[in-house]
Amino acid sequence: LIYFTLLLYLLVFLSTEIFSLLNILNVFSVRIFWLVILFFSILFLRKKNFFENINFKVLRNISLSKESYIIIFILLITFINSIIYSPNTLDAMTYHMTKIMHWIQNGNVNFYPTNDLRELILAPLSEYMVLNLYLITGGDYLSNLVQWYSMFVCCVTVSLISNELKLDLKYQVFSSLFVVTLPMGILQSSSTQTDYVTSMWLTMMVF
Repeated sequence: LIYFTLLLYLLVFLSTEIFSLLNILNVFSVRIFWLVILFFSILFLRKKNFFENINFKVLRNISLSKESYIIIFILLITFINSIIYSPNTLDAMTYHMTKIMHWIQNGNVNFYPTNDLRELILAPLSEYMVLNLYLITGGDYLSNLVQWYSMFVCCVTVSLISNELKLDLKYQVFSSLFVVTLPMGILQSSSTQTDYVTSMWLTMMVF
């Protein structure tokens, strides 16, 4: 999961910067790029017999604790919330989504005239991901999933850090429960803010 996340963000970063340099940051170029990536990913996985090696019988025998059910429940309801509702926080309306609209309009991520410097000076990697999702789907339907996915990765990496500290499975699950029940985390997991994305990178770095 961690290496997948690193590769995904690397592809998003490189493709966005290259398309911006060529002034072709638009629906056509982004969709073609990700279709090519998807095609070669499927070929690679088939070559490695990934699909044939999935053992669904093992999943039936997994016994979950009460804490695990709580984690799954919170992840599920925040996921549904992320899908159903469009970005609507103050930050999203004032600079997160507005900078993405400017990028799409200009065909690049260069600086542009604005009365809100936050659109220009804050680290843009999280918005790069939202931008790609926006161009792929033609709307903001999946924009909130960037933060939600970051929360999910945080849950996994924190449990892995617990494992490195020689904690048993019970406390690994409890550490994930601690992450997923943070009140501010639950609120931000279904928004286009960037705090959980930053937390994801910090936890992966620590691990």
